[in-house]
Amino acid sequence: MEGGYIIGLKQNGQSVTLEPGGQFELSGGILESLHQTCAEVNNHLYQVRSVSEELGIGFLGAGFDPKWRFEDVPRMPKERCVCIGVSCRTHPMWLASTRTATPFFQLSCFP
Repeated sequence: MEGGYIIGLKQNGQSVTLEPGGQFELSGGILESLHQTCAEVNNHLYQVRSVSEELGIGFLGAGFDPKWRFEDVPRMPKERCVCIGVSCRTHPMWLASTRTATPFFQLSCFP
């Protein structure tokens, strides 16, 4: 919760957050294989699809939103994003964080 708004959910070592441009971000748990990562992502997509069907809406992972200009993207009510928006409005990462939708995986290997 932030400012009375739900901006994320946690379950079994995973979290789903609402990003600046309205995207969902899955931060997965610590897993041992790509197969487990695949299963985790598929489970996340199943949950999103189940909820969206009940609401009569759909989601599209398009990679980039070419239709809306930066100024047209609705901003989510996250304090972190307000601060970032004031100081970094022209930074490429800020621009990308409001208009992208892609799978992102961070793979770390430890001996």
